[in-house]
Amino acid sequence: MTSAVIPAPPPAQLTTGLILLMATAVGLIVGNLYYVQPLMGVIARDFGVADATIGYAVTLCQSGLALGTLTILPLGDVTDRRRLICLSCLFAATSLVIMGFSPNAGLFLAANFLLGLTSVATHLQVSYAAHLAPPDKRGHAVGAVMSGLLVGILVARTISGYLGAWYGWRFMLMAAAAVTYGLAAALWLLLPRDDESHTIRYRDLLLSMPRLFTNLQVLRDSCVYGAITFAVFNAFWATITFYLEGPPFRMDSRGIGLFSMAAVAGALTANFAGRLTNRIRPVVIIAWSLVITLTSFGVFLGWGTSLVGMVVGIVLMDLGIQATHIGNQTRVHGLMPEARSRLHCVYMVTYFLGGAIGSALGTWAFARLGWPGLCLVGAGLTTVALGYWWHRQRTNKREKAGNIAMTGGVSG
Repeated sequence: MTSAVIPAPPPAQLTTGLILLMATAVGLIVGNLYYVQPLMGVIARDFGVADATIGYAVTLCQSGLALGTLTILPLGDVTDRRRLICLSCLFAATSLVIMGFSPNAGLFLAANFLLGLTSVATHLQVSYAAHLAPPDKRGHAVGAVMSGLLVGILVARTISGYLGAWYGWRFMLMAAAAVTYGLAAALWLLLPRDDESHTIRYRDLLLSMPRLFTNLQVLRDSCVYGAITFAVFNAFWATITFYLEGPPFRMDSRGIGLFSMAAVAGALTANFAGRLTNRIRPVVIIAWSLVITLTSFGVFLGWGTSLVGMVVGIVLMDLGIQATHIGNQTRVHGLMPEARSRLHCVYMVTYFLGGAIGSALGTWAFARLGWPGLCLVGAGLTTVALGYWWHRQRTNKREKAGNIAMTGGVSG
Protein backbone atom coordinates (compact mmCIF):
# COMPACT_ATOMS: atom_id res chain seq x y z
CA MET A 1 0.00 0.00 0.00
CA THR A 2 1.44 3.31 -1.01
CA SER A 3 1.46 6.16 1.46
CA ALA A 4 0.02 9.58 0.83
CA VAL A 5 0.64 12.79 2.68
CA ILE A 6 -2.20 15.23 3.22
CA PRO A 7 -0.91 18.76 2.65
CA ALA A 8 -0.55 20.75 5.86
CA PRO A 9 0.55 24.22 6.88
CA PRO A 10 4.27 24.72 7.42
CA PRO A 11 5.40 23.48 10.83
CA ALA A 12 5.69 25.93 13.69
CA GLN A 13 8.97 27.79 14.01
CA LEU A 14 11.47 26.06 16.28
CA THR A 15 12.54 28.94 18.51
CA THR A 16 15.43 28.96 20.97
CA GLY A 17 12.92 28.83 23.82
CA LEU A 18 11.21 25.78 22.35
CA ILE A 19 14.55 24.00 21.88
CA LEU A 20 15.41 24.75 25.51
CA LEU A 21 12.02 23.40 26.64
CA MET A 22 12.44 20.18 24.67
CA ALA A 23 16.02 19.66 25.85
CA THR A 24 14.95 20.18 29.47
CA ALA A 25 11.98 17.86 29.06
CA VAL A 26 14.12 15.14 27.50
CA GLY A 27 16.61 15.41 30.36
CA LEU A 28 13.87 15.12 33.00
CA ILE A 29 12.15 12.19 31.28
CA VAL A 30 15.30 10.16 30.69
CA GLY A 31 16.40 10.90 34.25
CA ASN A 32 13.43 8.83 35.46
CA LEU A 33 15.18 5.75 34.09
CA TYR A 34 18.32 6.34 36.15
CA TYR A 35 17.14 7.56 39.56
CA VAL A 36 17.11 4.00 40.88
CA GLN A 37 20.74 3.16 40.07
CA PRO A 38 22.58 4.87 42.98
CA LEU A 39 19.92 3.55 45.38
CA MET A 40 19.84 -0.11 44.36
CA GLY A 41 21.76 -1.28 47.42
CA VAL A 42 19.37 0.57 49.76
CA ILE A 43 16.32 -0.74 47.87
CA ALA A 44 17.61 -4.32 48.00
CA ARG A 45 18.08 -4.09 51.76
CA ASP A 46 14.65 -2.51 52.21
CA PHE A 47 12.97 -5.38 50.37
CA GLY A 48 15.23 -7.97 51.99
CA VAL A 49 16.51 -9.41 48.69
CA ALA A 50 19.94 -9.93 47.16
CA ASP A 51 21.65 -6.99 45.45
CA ALA A 52 21.63 -8.92 42.16
CA THR A 53 17.81 -9.14 42.27
CA ILE A 54 17.39 -5.36 42.28
CA GLY A 55 20.26 -5.11 39.79
CA TYR A 56 17.92 -6.62 37.21
CA ALA A 57 15.72 -3.52 37.47
CA VAL A 58 18.02 -1.94 34.89
CA THR A 59 17.60 -4.92 32.55
CA LEU A 60 13.81 -4.79 32.82
CA CYS A 61 13.70 -1.01 32.34
CA GLN A 62 15.87 -1.13 29.22
CA SER A 63 13.88 -4.09 27.84
CA GLY A 64 10.67 -2.12 28.32
CA LEU A 65 12.20 0.90 26.61
CA ALA A 66 13.25 -1.24 23.65
CA LEU A 67 9.71 -2.62 23.30
CA GLY A 68 8.18 0.84 23.65
CA THR A 69 10.54 2.24 21.05
CA LEU A 70 9.55 -0.55 18.65
CA THR A 71 5.79 -0.31 19.13
CA ILE A 72 5.10 3.31 20.10
CA LEU A 73 7.79 5.46 18.44
CA PRO A 74 6.61 4.67 14.85
CA LEU A 75 3.22 6.19 15.75
CA GLY A 76 4.95 9.56 15.49
CA ASP A 77 4.62 9.18 11.71
CA VAL A 78 0.84 8.78 11.79
CA THR A 79 -0.48 10.85 14.69
CA ASP A 80 0.07 14.08 16.62
CA ARG A 81 3.49 13.87 18.27
CA ARG A 82 2.49 16.36 20.95
CA ARG A 83 -0.32 14.07 22.12
CA LEU A 84 1.98 11.04 22.14
CA ILE A 85 4.66 12.90 24.11
CA CYS A 86 2.20 14.04 26.79
CA LEU A 87 0.55 10.62 27.11
CA SER A 88 3.97 9.04 27.44
CA CYS A 89 4.80 11.42 30.30
CA LEU A 90 1.53 10.65 32.10
CA PHE A 91 2.03 6.87 31.92
CA ALA A 92 5.70 7.14 32.93
CA ALA A 93 4.75 9.24 35.97
CA THR A 94 2.17 6.64 36.98
CA SER A 95 4.84 3.92 36.70
CA LEU A 96 7.01 5.89 39.12
CA VAL A 97 4.11 6.11 41.58
CA ILE A 98 3.71 2.31 41.43
CA MET A 99 7.44 1.89 42.06
CA GLY A 100 7.32 4.29 44.99
CA PHE A 101 4.43 2.44 46.65
CA SER A 102 5.64 -1.09 45.84
CA PRO A 103 5.32 -3.39 48.88
CA ASN A 104 7.68 -6.00 47.43
CA ALA A 105 10.51 -6.45 44.95
CA GLY A 106 8.32 -8.24 42.40
CA LEU A 107 5.96 -5.30 41.85
CA PHE A 108 8.90 -2.89 41.95
CA LEU A 109 10.68 -4.77 39.14
CA ALA A 110 7.48 -5.04 37.07
CA ALA A 111 6.95 -1.28 37.40
CA ASN A 112 10.51 -0.72 36.16
CA PHE A 113 9.57 -2.56 32.96
CA LEU A 114 6.42 -0.41 32.65
CA LEU A 115 8.48 2.74 33.19
CA GLY A 116 10.79 1.82 30.33
CA LEU A 117 7.86 0.91 28.09
CA THR A 118 6.21 4.31 28.56
CA SER A 119 9.31 6.53 28.41
CA VAL A 120 9.53 6.93 24.63
CA ALA A 121 8.79 10.68 24.91
CA THR A 122 12.55 11.27 24.79
CA HIS A 123 12.89 9.88 21.26
CA LEU A 124 9.59 11.34 20.12
CA GLN A 125 10.94 14.79 21.01
CA VAL A 126 14.24 14.21 19.18
CA SER A 127 12.35 13.31 15.99
CA TYR A 128 9.88 16.18 16.53
CA ALA A 129 12.75 18.67 16.87
CA ALA A 130 14.18 17.38 13.58
CA HIS A 131 10.73 17.78 11.99
CA LEU A 132 10.19 21.34 13.23
CA ALA A 133 13.67 22.62 12.39
CA PRO A 134 14.55 23.93 8.92
CA PRO A 135 17.09 21.76 7.08
CA ASP A 136 20.02 24.13 7.72
CA LYS A 137 19.37 24.07 11.48
CA ARG A 138 18.27 20.46 11.93
CA GLY A 139 21.63 19.26 13.17
CA HIS A 140 21.84 22.01 15.77
CA ALA A 141 18.30 21.30 17.01
CA VAL A 142 18.78 17.56 17.32
CA GLY A 143 22.18 18.06 18.95
CA ALA A 144 20.76 20.49 21.51
CA VAL A 145 17.91 18.13 22.45
CA MET A 146 20.34 15.19 22.64
CA SER A 147 22.56 17.21 24.97
CA GLY A 148 19.59 17.45 27.32
CA LEU A 149 19.32 13.68 27.23
CA LEU A 150 22.99 13.15 28.08
CA VAL A 151 22.95 15.67 30.93
CA GLY A 152 19.72 14.15 32.25
CA ILE A 153 21.28 10.69 32.42
CA LEU A 154 24.34 11.96 34.28
CA VAL A 155 22.73 14.45 36.67
CA ALA A 156 19.87 12.10 37.60
CA ARG A 157 22.20 9.79 39.51
CA THR A 158 23.65 12.66 41.53
CA ILE A 159 20.23 14.10 42.43
CA SER A 160 18.95 10.64 43.32
CA GLY A 161 21.98 9.89 45.47
CA TYR A 162 21.45 12.98 47.62
CA LEU A 163 17.65 13.00 47.86
CA GLY A 164 17.62 9.26 48.45
CA ALA A 165 20.13 9.59 51.28
CA TRP A 166 18.21 12.44 52.92
CA TYR A 167 14.60 11.38 52.43
CA GLY A 168 14.65 7.77 51.22
CA TRP A 169 14.30 6.12 47.84
CA ARG A 170 10.48 6.17 47.87
CA PHE A 171 10.46 9.96 48.28
CA MET A 172 12.85 10.27 45.34
CA LEU A 173 10.55 8.32 43.04
CA MET A 174 7.43 10.16 44.16
CA ALA A 175 9.15 13.52 43.60
CA ALA A 176 10.14 12.37 40.09
CA ALA A 177 6.52 11.36 39.44
CA ALA A 178 5.24 14.80 40.51
CA VAL A 179 7.74 16.54 38.23
CA THR A 180 6.78 14.32 35.30
CA TYR A 181 3.04 14.97 35.77
CA GLY A 182 3.78 18.70 35.75
CA LEU A 183 5.98 18.31 32.70
CA ALA A 184 3.14 16.62 30.79
CA ALA A 185 0.91 19.64 31.44
CA ALA A 186 3.63 22.11 30.42
CA LEU A 187 4.38 20.28 27.19
CA TRP A 188 0.69 20.13 26.29
CA LEU A 189 0.43 23.89 26.69
CA LEU A 190 3.72 24.92 25.08
CA LEU A 191 4.54 22.39 22.35
CA PRO A 192 3.05 23.18 18.94
CA ARG A 193 0.48 20.73 17.62
CA ASP A 194 1.76 18.36 14.98
CA ASP A 195 -0.63 19.10 12.10
CA GLU A 196 1.00 16.94 9.42
CA SER A 197 -1.26 13.96 8.69
CA HIS A 198 -0.32 10.68 7.00
CA THR A 199 -2.40 7.82 5.68
CA ILE A 200 0.31 5.22 6.29
CA ARG A 201 -1.13 2.31 8.17
CA TYR A 202 0.49 1.40 11.48
CA ARG A 203 0.93 -2.18 10.29
CA ASP A 204 2.82 -0.99 7.20
CA LEU A 205 5.11 1.14 9.35
CA LEU A 206 6.06 -1.84 11.48
CA LEU A 207 6.55 -4.16 8.50
CA SER A 208 8.81 -1.67 6.73
CA MET A 209 11.38 -1.60 9.54
CA PRO A 210 12.71 -5.16 9.16
CA ARG A 211 13.17 -4.45 5.45
CA LEU A 212 15.18 -1.34 6.27
CA PHE A 213 17.39 -3.39 8.58
CA THR A 214 17.84 -6.11 5.96
CA ASN A 215 18.53 -3.78 3.02
CA LEU A 216 20.84 -1.20 4.62
CA GLN A 217 24.29 -2.48 5.61
CA VAL A 218 25.27 0.84 7.22
CA LEU A 219 22.19 0.62 9.45
CA ARG A 220 23.09 -2.93 10.48
CA ASP A 221 26.67 -1.91 11.25
CA SER A 222 25.52 1.04 13.34
CA CYS A 223 23.12 -1.21 15.23
CA VAL A 224 25.97 -3.58 16.10
CA TYR A 225 28.27 -0.80 17.35
CA GLY A 226 25.44 0.90 19.24
CA ALA A 227 24.11 -2.26 20.90
CA ILE A 228 27.54 -3.39 22.06
CA THR A 229 28.66 -0.03 23.43
CA PHE A 230 25.39 0.53 25.27
CA ALA A 231 25.73 -2.99 26.67
CA VAL A 232 29.14 -1.92 28.01
CA PHE A 233 27.66 1.31 29.41
CA ASN A 234 24.88 -0.51 31.26
CA ALA A 235 27.10 -3.34 32.46
CA PHE A 236 29.21 -0.72 34.21
CA TRP A 237 26.50 1.53 35.65
CA ALA A 238 24.23 -1.34 36.71
CA THR A 239 26.91 -2.63 39.09
CA ILE A 240 29.06 0.36 40.03
CA THR A 241 26.79 1.06 43.04
CA PHE A 242 27.63 -2.30 44.62
CA TYR A 243 31.36 -1.85 43.96
CA LEU A 244 31.52 1.65 45.47
CA GLU A 245 29.53 0.59 48.54
CA GLY A 246 32.19 -2.00 49.39
CA PRO A 247 35.92 -1.75 50.12
CA PRO A 248 38.03 0.22 49.46
CA PHE A 249 35.57 3.10 48.87
CA ARG A 250 32.62 2.37 51.22
CA MET A 251 30.53 5.21 49.76
CA ASP A 252 26.93 6.05 50.59
CA SER A 253 24.35 6.98 47.95
CA ARG A 254 25.48 10.64 47.94
CA GLY A 255 29.06 9.74 47.09
CA ILE A 256 27.90 7.27 44.45
CA GLY A 257 25.68 9.93 42.89
CA LEU A 258 28.56 12.41 42.76
CA PHE A 259 30.65 9.82 40.93
CA SER A 260 28.25 10.09 38.02
CA MET A 261 29.32 13.71 37.54
CA ALA A 262 32.72 12.48 36.40
CA ALA A 263 30.99 11.33 33.22
CA VAL A 264 29.90 14.90 32.44
CA ALA A 265 33.40 15.67 31.21
CA GLY A 266 33.19 12.71 28.84
CA ALA A 267 29.76 13.75 27.60
CA LEU A 268 30.83 17.36 27.00
CA THR A 269 33.94 16.22 25.16
CA ALA A 270 31.85 13.83 23.09
CA ASN A 271 29.99 16.83 21.64
CA PHE A 272 33.27 17.69 19.93
CA ALA A 273 32.97 14.37 18.10
CA GLY A 274 29.73 15.60 16.58
CA ARG A 275 31.55 18.55 15.01
CA LEU A 276 34.38 16.30 13.87
CA THR A 277 31.96 14.20 11.81
CA ASN A 278 31.71 17.15 9.41
CA ARG A 279 35.42 16.76 8.61
CA ILE A 280 36.22 13.14 9.40
CA ARG A 281 34.25 10.10 8.27
CA PRO A 282 31.95 8.86 11.06
CA VAL A 283 33.28 5.32 10.63
CA VAL A 284 36.75 6.57 11.60
CA ILE A 285 35.30 8.39 14.62
CA ILE A 286 33.64 5.12 15.66
CA ALA A 287 36.92 3.19 15.46
CA TRP A 288 38.82 5.64 17.66
CA SER A 289 35.90 5.84 20.07
CA LEU A 290 35.95 2.06 20.51
CA VAL A 291 39.69 2.20 21.19
CA ILE A 292 39.10 4.86 23.86
CA THR A 293 36.38 2.72 25.44
CA LEU A 294 38.67 -0.31 25.52
CA THR A 295 41.41 1.80 27.11
CA SER A 296 39.03 2.87 29.88
CA PHE A 297 38.61 -0.73 31.02
CA GLY A 298 42.36 -1.14 31.10
CA VAL A 299 42.40 1.83 33.48
CA PHE A 300 39.59 0.32 35.55
CA LEU A 301 41.36 -3.03 35.80
CA GLY A 302 44.75 -1.55 36.67
CA TRP A 303 43.79 1.44 38.83
CA GLY A 304 40.16 0.76 39.81
CA THR A 305 40.98 0.78 43.53
CA SER A 306 41.84 4.50 43.50
CA LEU A 307 39.54 7.49 43.11
CA VAL A 308 41.76 9.02 40.42
CA GLY A 309 41.78 5.80 38.43
CA MET A 310 38.00 5.52 38.64
CA VAL A 311 37.43 9.12 37.56
CA VAL A 312 39.84 8.85 34.62
CA GLY A 313 38.27 5.56 33.56
CA ILE A 314 34.72 6.97 33.72
CA VAL A 315 35.68 10.03 31.64
CA LEU A 316 37.32 7.85 28.98
CA MET A 317 34.51 5.30 28.93
CA ASP A 318 31.74 7.87 28.59
CA LEU A 319 33.66 9.80 25.94
CA GLY A 320 34.17 6.65 23.89
CA ILE A 321 30.59 5.42 24.19
CA GLN A 322 28.93 8.78 23.52
CA ALA A 323 31.21 9.53 20.56
CA THR A 324 30.36 6.12 19.08
CA HIS A 325 26.67 6.93 19.50
CA ILE A 326 27.08 10.29 17.74
CA GLY A 327 28.99 8.68 14.87
CA ASN A 328 26.29 6.03 14.51
CA GLN A 329 23.47 8.58 14.44
CA THR A 330 25.28 10.70 11.86
CA ARG A 331 25.51 7.68 9.56
CA VAL A 332 21.95 6.47 10.16
CA HIS A 333 20.21 9.83 9.67
CA GLY A 334 22.11 10.37 6.43
CA LEU A 335 20.70 7.25 4.77
CA MET A 336 17.04 7.96 3.92
CA PRO A 337 15.61 11.37 4.95
CA GLU A 338 12.08 10.18 4.18
CA ALA A 339 12.41 7.32 6.70
CA ARG A 340 14.31 9.00 9.55
CA SER A 341 11.81 8.05 12.26
CA ARG A 342 11.85 4.40 11.31
CA LEU A 343 15.63 4.32 10.94
CA HIS A 344 15.93 5.94 14.36
CA CYS A 345 13.49 3.37 15.73
CA VAL A 346 15.43 0.39 14.37
CA TYR A 347 18.71 1.75 15.69
CA MET A 348 17.33 2.57 19.14
CA VAL A 349 15.54 -0.78 19.54
CA THR A 350 18.80 -2.65 19.03
CA TYR A 351 20.58 -0.05 21.17
CA PHE A 352 18.33 -0.64 24.17
CA LEU A 353 18.24 -4.39 23.70
CA GLY A 354 22.02 -4.28 23.88
CA GLY A 355 21.73 -2.22 27.06
CA ALA A 356 19.39 -4.77 28.62
CA ILE A 357 21.75 -7.63 27.79
CA GLY A 358 24.72 -5.64 29.07
CA SER A 359 23.14 -4.87 32.43
CA ALA A 360 22.31 -8.56 32.88
CA LEU A 361 25.85 -9.59 31.92
CA GLY A 362 27.38 -7.00 34.22
CA THR A 363 25.21 -8.04 37.16
CA TRP A 364 26.00 -11.72 36.55
CA ALA A 365 29.76 -11.14 36.19
CA PHE A 366 30.03 -8.88 39.23
CA ALA A 367 28.07 -11.31 41.42
CA ARG A 368 30.46 -14.15 40.52
CA LEU A 369 33.83 -12.54 39.77
CA GLY A 370 33.59 -9.11 41.36
CA TRP A 371 35.20 -6.02 39.88
CA PRO A 372 37.69 -7.90 37.63
CA GLY A 373 34.77 -9.84 36.12
CA LEU A 374 32.94 -6.61 35.27
CA CYS A 375 36.09 -5.16 33.68
CA LEU A 376 36.56 -8.29 31.58
CA VAL A 377 32.95 -8.09 30.36
CA GLY A 378 33.40 -4.44 29.33
CA ALA A 379 36.76 -5.06 27.64
CA GLY A 380 35.52 -8.25 25.97
CA LEU A 381 32.41 -6.66 24.48
CA THR A 382 34.39 -3.67 23.20
CA THR A 383 36.93 -6.01 21.62
CA VAL A 384 34.08 -7.78 19.81
CA ALA A 385 32.91 -4.41 18.43
CA LEU A 386 36.43 -3.56 17.26
CA GLY A 387 36.72 -6.99 15.63
CA TYR A 388 33.46 -6.42 13.79
CA TRP A 389 34.65 -2.97 12.66
CA TRP A 390 37.86 -4.52 11.29
CA HIS A 391 35.87 -7.25 9.52
CA ARG A 392 33.54 -4.70 7.91
CA GLN A 393 36.44 -2.56 6.63
CA ARG A 394 38.14 -5.58 5.07
CA THR A 395 34.86 -6.67 3.49
CA ASN A 396 34.24 -3.19 2.09
CA LYS A 397 37.73 -3.08 0.58
CA ARG A 398 37.25 -6.47 -1.08
CA GLU A 399 33.85 -5.40 -2.45
CA LYS A 400 35.29 -2.16 -3.83
CA ALA A 401 38.21 -4.00 -5.38
CA GLY A 402 35.80 -6.46 -6.97
CA ASN A 403 33.64 -3.68 -8.37
CA ILE A 404 36.69 -1.92 -9.83
CA ALA A 405 37.86 -5.16 -11.42
CA MET A 406 34.43 -5.79 -12.94
CA THR A 407 34.22 -2.24 -14.25
CA GLY A 408 37.67 -2.48 -15.72
CA GLY A 409 36.84 -5.75 -17.40
CA VAL A 410 33.69 -4.35 -18.99
CA SER A 411 35.34 -1.16 -20.18
CA GLY A 412 38.28 -3.07 -21.55
